[in-house]
Amino acid sequence: MGKHVTWIEYRSQKILYSDYSGLRGAEYEAAVDETVEELLKLPDGATAPSITNIKGTSMSPATAAKGREVVALVRKKNLKGPTVIFGVSGLAGSVIGLLRMDVHTAKTLEEAKEWVVTHPE
Repeated sequence: MGKHVTWIEYRSQKILYSDYSGLRGAEYEAAVDETVEELLKLPDGATAPSITNIKGTSMSPATAAKGREVVALVRKKNLKGPTVIFGVSGLAGSVIGLLRMDVHTAKTLEEAKEWVVTHPE
């Protein structure tokens, strides 16, 4: 795992946590690549709930493309489990809606973790 991606546990639930907070440009894109690397390790059809922190990031065509790359990989591998993004503001909320993926937004990490354990699919 890289410095921005780790597995956390909350109420006995293993959750992939990607922390992109404050990242921009190439650093943001590299962090998303860390998430992709971790997802590639999972068997097809695995349950892999995830939480992503995007607080203080800025959206660009390149970062939106990275988001679409993750969505495509999740679909290709048929990964299961809730996806929660927190730290969403401005344009990011609109971009998330365009991804056409079932994504929940939360205000805090604690709220995101609680959503994951109370919404298994």
